[in-house]
Amino acid sequence: MNSTFAFIFAIKIFSMDVHYYFNSVDFSQFQNSGHLNWKYSLGAAIEKNSQILSKENISKLNVAIIGIPFDSRKDDSNSPDSPNKIRAELYQLSKFDTKLRIADFGNLKPASSLKGNYQALRDIVDYFNELNIVTVIIGGSQDLSIGVCEAFKGEKFFHFQLLMLFSM
Repeated sequence: MNSTFAFIFAIKIFSMDVHYYFNSVDFSQFQNSGHLNWKYSLGAAIEKNSQILSKENISKLNVAIIGIPFDSRKDDSNSPDSPNKIRAELYQLSKFDTKLRIADFGNLKPASSLKGNYQALRDIVDYFNELNIVTVIIGGSQDLSIGVCEAFKGEKFFHFQLLMLFSM
């Protein structure tokens, strides 16, 4: 890799602030919802990592959780409870390997169009891929996988072809 490419790549990675894409998680609503003492739960570990997260240390993460609070299959596409219902169960699991750094970025803010949602999801997943961060997406409808697949389009071993049978 030549130095000019490395410099441009570094600028791209460190110039993006993904927090603008999300509404943050209110961890307090999950702290008393399970049988496990919160400080021993996976939720507490995720909360700790999420609170100390900054643009400068994001590359230290292993896993990024993002919620999708809308469903494009419905006329009323806003489904704000879906990601939080999943979080309520996930956060109550017992904490495991403390070396695994997981952060929850919150719920993706809906774009003004379906295509905008796909593009936002593509950009976020692509950004996390560049940083070698696994993205876990909770909530949303199946069609949003279009945005995820778009993020992997340039990968050597990935083939994705979208047939648009219906107009959007």
